[in-house]
Amino acid sequence: MSDENTNHDEKVPIKEADAVNAEVDLDDSKAKFLNGGKGMDESHVEIEVPSESNESFAGLGKDELMQYVNDPFWKRLRIILFVLFWVGWIAMLAAAIIIIVLAPRCAYRPDLKWYNKEAVYSVYPKSFMDSDKDGKGDLGGIESKSSYVTDVLGAKVLSLGSIYKKDTGNGIIDHKDVDLVLGSIEQVDAMLAKFKKTGVKIVLDFVPNHTSKNSTWFMESRKGKSSKYGDYYVWADGKNGGPPNNWENVNGGSAWQLDSTRNQYYLCQAGPEYPDLNLENNDVMMEMKEVLKFWLSRGIAGFNLKDASLLVENLNTTDPDDESTHVNYQGSIPVVQAFRAVINAYSDKPGRERVLYSSIDGTKNQTMAYYGTSDKPGLHMVVGTGLVSQLTTACDAQCVKKMLDDELNENTVNKWLGWMLSDGDSSRVSQRMGAKEIAAAVLQLMLPGTPIMYYGDEVGMKDGTFTTAQISGVSTDVEELGRMKYRTPMQWNSRENAGFTEASSPYLPINANYTQNNVASERAVFRKKSVFEKVAELIKLRDAESLQFGKTTTGLVSDMVYFVRKAEGFPGYLVVINFGSYPVSHLFQGDLFSETATVLFHSHQETNVGTVNLQNKYLEVLGGGAVILKLHG
Repeated sequence: MSDENTNHDEKVPIKEADAVNAEVDLDDSKAKFLNGGKGMDESHVEIEVPSESNESFAGLGKDELMQYVNDPFWKRLRIILFVLFWVGWIAMLAAAIIIIVLAPRCAYRPDLKWYNKEAVYSVYPKSFMDSDKDGKGDLGGIESKSSYVTDVLGAKVLSLGSIYKKDTGNGIIDHKDVDLVLGSIEQVDAMLAKFKKTGVKIVLDFVPNHTSKNSTWFMESRKGKSSKYGDYYVWADGKNGGPPNNWENVNGGSAWQLDSTRNQYYLCQAGPEYPDLNLENNDVMMEMKEVLKFWLSRGIAGFNLKDASLLVENLNTTDPDDESTHVNYQGSIPVVQAFRAVINAYSDKPGRERVLYSSIDGTKNQTMAYYGTSDKPGLHMVVGTGLVSQLTTACDAQCVKKMLDDELNENTVNKWLGWMLSDGDSSRVSQRMGAKEIAAAVLQLMLPGTPIMYYGDEVGMKDGTFTTAQISGVSTDVEELGRMKYRTPMQWNSRENAGFTEASSPYLPINANYTQNNVASERAVFRKKSVFEKVAELIKLRDAESLQFGKTTTGLVSDMVYFVRKAEGFPGYLVVINFGSYPVSHLFQGDLFSETATVLFHSHQETNVGTVNLQNKYLEVLGGGAVILKLHG
C-alpha cells in the first residue's frame, strides 16, 4: 500500500534497534506505548500516535488578554477584591491590637535563682552526726542525713560551718584541705555527689580574714619582712612600750599581740590565736581566690563569707575616740567585689549559679554598700543580724515592728535579704524565746528574703549547760570554748547520746532536754504543738509566689505584728504574729485585706479552720502564736 493511503492511526512496528530513538523523539502527550500481546514477539514494541486534532490548548494571545483587562466587569472585580483584601487585613490588625490591650497580662515573675527561693539549713559539722563512732560529727554523718534535710525537713540548701584543716585551737592551717576530724577531700566529693542526687546544694563557710598562728604562712611571716610571706599578715610597731593603738578584738581584749620573734605586733581581731591576713596584699588576694576556685571546681554552690566587716582596717596608729572606728567598711568592699568576680566566673548555667552572702554588723548604709554596684557587684545577699541579737522575750511587738521597719525600707527594696534566728556564736532562739519559738519561726520563714535555719532549732534545742572546764579538751581557745554551748550535738532521738553517736560519750555533753526535744519525738504520732511539724509546714508554704517575691506591708495591733505579702497577679497572704503573752483579737478591715480568706497555718491547732470572713469576724491569736491566711480576690 502506498504512503498516501497510510492511516495515521495505524500501529507501526518499531524495530528494537530504534527503541532508544523513539524514547527521545516522541512526546508523551502525542505517543502511547502498547504492551505486546500473546503470540507477539517480546522484542516487538508498538506505539500509537494520536492525530493532530488532539493537540492541547496553547493559551490566549496578547490581544485576547487585553480584552479582559480593559473589560469594565473585570476591572470592577479586581478593585473590589483589592479593597476587600486591605479591609480584611486592617480589621485583623485592629483585632490583634485590641486583644493585646484588653487581654489579661501575664503576672510578672522576677528571675529568681535557687538561693532566692530555697530555705537554707546551716549545720556545725562536728555536731551534726557521727559516722565513725569517735564521738565527733563528720562528713560521713552529714551524708547519711541527706534525706532528712531534703525529704523530711524540706530544705534544698545545706550550709556547712568551717570544714578546713585546723589545729587544736580551731584555727585554720590549710584552706584547701579538710579537718582530719571531719574526713577527707574524697569524702567531700562523695557527699557532694550524694546531695546532688537529692537536689540539695552545698554552701561552705569562707574565712579569708585570718588563719591559725600555727599555719605555715604565719610561721614564715614571723621571720621578717624579707620573707616571701613577710607581708601576708598585718604587722605594726608598738607605741610607747605597748600596742600600736587601743583597738579591741571581738572578745574585748586587745586586737594586737606582740610576737617576740619578729619583735612586732600582729593584728588579731578574732583573738590572739587568729592573726589577720593582709588582704591589701595582692599575693594574699591571689591565694584566697585560689581557695575559692579549689572548692567551686569541686561543685560547691557558694560561700558564707565570714567576718566581712573585718577584712580591711584603717591602720592609723593614733588611738581613736571610738575603738570600733578601725572597721573599714569601704575598704572591705573591693575585696568582696573581687571574690564575687570569681564566683560569677563559675555561674555558667541556669540552675548552676553560685552564691556569696554574709552577715554584717553595721549601719544600714554600711551594710548596703556590700551589695556593690551594677558593674562591680558584691554580695548576693546580706544576712541581717537583728533577729539573732534582738529577738528575745523582752522584745515585744513594737520592738519587732521597729526591727522590720529598719530592715524593710526604701534602701532594701531591690536588695535580697537573709534572715537568721540562731548561729554558732549566739544563744539559740529556743533559749531566748521559750514558748514563743514558733512565733519566731513564722517571722523568719515568711519575711521577704532567704531564711537560714540553724540545725536543732527545728526541734527546740537549747543552749548547753556545761561549764568551760568540763570541755577543756575540746579546744585550747578559751573564747571558742565559751561558744561551744551553742554548738551541742544534734538531738535525733531519745536513745543514748540522742542518737548522735554510738561512741561511749560524745565530744560535747548532750543537752538535758534531748529526751523530749528530738527529731523522732517531734515527729511522733499524736505529738501536739510540734515545733518540727510547724517549721516543715512553713517551708512548704514558701513556694507561693507572693511569699517568694511579693511586696511586704507591715502593721501593728496591740501585741501583734502583722504583714501582708502580695505580688501583683497572685493571691496575697496575711501573716499575724502575737508576741505577747495573752490572746489578742482584731478585725482586719480595709483595702489591704480581702473580705474572706483561707487559713493555711495555725500555730496552736492541728487542723486549719478553712475559710473565714475577715470583714465581719474578729481574728484571735493566742500569746506566742501565729496565723497565716491566703487572701481571696
